[in-house]
Amino acid sequence: MSLALSSADQMDGRMTDRELEYMERWRQTILQAIEEKDLASIVNLNDALRSAAKLVGIQLAEFLYLLKSGWPSLDSDETFEEFAEYKLGYSVQTVTKYTGTWEVIFEQDRISEERKQLLIGYPIGALYLLKAAIQDGDLTEEHWAQIEQATTKQEVRNVVRQARGEQTSSSAALRIRMDSRGIVSSKRGDGEWYVVGKLETETGIREINDAIDRIVRSAGVLI
Repeated sequence: MSLALSSADQMDGRMTDRELEYMERWRQTILQAIEEKDLASIVNLNDALRSAAKLVGIQLAEFLYLLKSGWPSLDSDETFEEFAEYKLGYSVQTVTKYTGTWEVIFEQDRISEERKQLLIGYPIGALYLLKAAIQDGDLTEEHWAQIEQATTKQEVRNVVRQARGEQTSSSAALRIRMDSRGIVSSKRGDGEWYVVGKLETETGIREINDAIDRIVRSAGVLI
């Protein structure tokens, strides 16, 4: 069984009841593996995600979020970030992006359940674009009407730019990015990228990883 998730750019809209039932069974499977402290099953679940390209975005976001939330109960000598990187193969930046997107949109009460049901059928790239706008309460009813009509990620991007007071051309927007080495750069509009500094993403220290997590989420860093 597969969910009707589309490519990175196309959005098929709401999931069917059957697809939502599959998502719930998937969620319970993850939670059971966490409750049973079964790391081998968690690795197998991750492998299943990687083999299903159409599912990987939204399910990976929930998978990583649930695993991160339940990690203290697993009694592992590894930190969640270490396990995610060295056993599952996801960088700190990827984990931060996916878990943060799932938490803001689907675990918190920032939007209605009806809108959550709408957005769960969207590709993860479109959801990531919406995360900051939802978190900051920037979207009006008019913006939501446009989002519901959007058929591509670019259309969602345009709505978010309007909502956050940016020009569609991004001529005045400040952008911040961080590469896989933790090097942070910024630029305004179409200007040159300037190196701001470096975040130590490979220390394995939980407090440092959590601090980087918060910096990336609160500043809207591209990763």
